[in-house]
Amino acid sequence: MELAYTLQPEPTPEERYRIIDPLIAYNEAQAGPRNSKEFAFFVRSETTELVGGLLGSTHFNHFFVSAIFIDQEFRREGIGRELIRRAAALALERGCDTIYLDTFDFQAPGFYEKLGFKVFGALNDYPTGHWRLYLVKRLGAGGEAQGRTTKRNFTFQPEPTPEERKRIIAPLVAYNEAQVGPENWREFALFVRSEIGEPVAGLLGFKHWNHFFVAALYVEQLFRKEGIGRELMKRAEALALEQGCDVVYLDTFDYQAPGFYEKLGFKVFGRLEDYPPGHRRFYLVKRLRSVPNG
Repeated sequence: MELAYTLQPEPTPEERYRIIDPLIAYNEAQAGPRNSKEFAFFVRSETTELVGGLLGSTHFNHFFVSAIFIDQEFRREGIGRELIRRAAALALERGCDTIYLDTFDFQAPGFYEKLGFKVFGALNDYPTGHWRLYLVKRLGAGGEAQGRTTKRNFTFQPEPTPEERKRIIAPLVAYNEAQVGPENWREFALFVRSEIGEPVAGLLGFKHWNHFFVAALYVEQLFRKEGIGRELMKRAEALALEQGCDVVYLDTFDYQAPGFYEKLGFKVFGRLEDYPPGHRRFYLVKRLRSVPNG
């Protein structure tokens, strides 16, 4: 059967969902409902000026902190600690037993470790000359029950709008780029269609500094074992090199395909236990070319 592979830079939300939705359905068929919900905490000064915030989401029994930012002028007031405390309390309220996140070495790994987080994985040279660290904390291990330590005004927003999310993400991106240069973030999608134009597989990914992340890979059941997944990964790696990336990384669950990626040369650099309950989430990486002078 002839299959058509097409590349879509900057895919639309509809194009993204054509890959994500069937992958979510597959995951839930294997491990039960994800119970995915996004949230945000905002922090304002006495003049109602936004001075910080935290974005996060629940997935199965885990709670992910996707972004946290505090304006330089308002740091060392206990705001970050209070944001994490509130996030942990919300996680417990939503039935989660674990909270996890990632941060760079130029951000605040030591801050999280003081709150009881432990490093479970690390990516070297991301961005060039730095580390990206993955940390986890089992809720109930201490720290989340501490009282409020700042007088700032905190507000909670379930299901934040794109504009509300940007109010936290934009200053964080600006801070990162001031430390290590432009992120050069760009998203891509690869679609596979049958002879009659029916979508049968796809891959979502994005470049971020010198790394390329495979965010989602899905192949319809009837079209598996035909080399489509391998071809999609081959094209993703070629695209990563074309975009100036040195490394490809991804994550997958034990009921998905960790062995498939290992056969392609990926190495496990971290894992989360009991995520979803009774399963494991693996983090894998593959270097496409050596670091100059490394």
